Amino acid sequence: MKKTSKVANPVPGAILGALLSVLMLSGCQVLTAPLEADEPAVPPVNRTMIQADEVILDRVSVNGVRPPEKAWERCIQRLEKYVSGEIRVNPFIELSLPVNEEGYLTKNPEFSTKEQGLHHIALVFLPSSPKVNRGLYQRFRDDRQMIAYDQEGIESSAHFLLSKAKIWEIVLFHEIGHALGVPYQADRRWAKNHCRHAWCVMYPRVDYRSVLSVLFSGYPDDFCRDCRAEIEALLEGKTVEGNVETAKGVTLTVTTSVTGLKQESTTANES
Repeated sequence: MKKTSKVANPVPGAILGALLSVLMLSGCQVLTAPLEADEPAVPPVNRTMIQADEVILDRVSVNGVRPPEKAWERCIQRLEKYVSGEIRVNPFIELSLPVNEEGYLTKNPEFSTKEQGLHHIALVFLPSSPKVNRGLYQRFRDDRQMIAYDQEGIESSAHFLLSKAKIWEIVLFHEIGHALGVPYQADRRWAKNHCRHAWCVMYPRVDYRSVLSVLFSGYPDDFCRDCRAEIEALLEGKTVEGNVETAKGVTLTVTTSVTGLKQESTTANES
C-alpha cells in the first residue's frame, strides 16, 4: 500500500503567507504640502547625509516605546553601507505623555535638539497614532528631518510568517530611505518617493509583483540595484542628474503632530 504523506503542499501556504505579508505591510502613501515656486516637486537625493563626515540620529521614546534591539542594529548596519561618514546614535530622549481611552496621545511630543542640517534625523517612537499608521517621514522647508514610528501600527501587522522584529526592521529602513532621497530618477519613481521595483524596500503597494517578490526573494529589507546606484554615485563623488545641495544648517526644535500633518512640511511620506 502506498504510504500517504501527512505533509501539506507547501506552495499554497507560501503563497498565502506572501500575500498576507504584503497586505499587512501595504498602505504607504505620499502627502505633500504646497510648495514654493523654487522648490522641486520631489526632493533630491540627500547628498548632505550621504557625504557627511557624521550622520546623527536623535531618538525620542514616547511612553517607553523603543524598536527591538536587533531590528535597530540591522537597520544601522544597512545604513552604514550608504553613507560615507560615521553614524552617531544619541541616547534616547524619554517623554511621558497622557493618552485617551483609545490609547492615543492627547498631547503632541515636543523636544529640542542642537543638531542641524540634512545629516541629522529625529526619530520619534510613538505607542499609537491614527495619523502615522506605521511610519511617517517629514522633511521641512528649513531642512529639518523627522520620522515618526507607530508601534501599534507596526506590530499589529505581525503574523506567523512575519515577526514583529522583521516588520520593525523593514519599516525602520523604509523611512530612512525617504530621508536618503531614493528613488530620485523619474523613470523609477512611483507616487513621487517610492520605487517601481517590487524587490526594493521602497516599493509601496500590493500587487502580483510584490507577492512574487516575497515568494522568490524574501521580504524587501534593502534597496534595489538602481536605488543603490543613486547613492553610490554620490559616495564616489559623482553627481546624480538633477541633484542639488539644499542644506541650510538650522537649529532644530521639533514638534511632532500626531493629530495631522504640519503644513510647513515640504514632503511627508506615510507608510
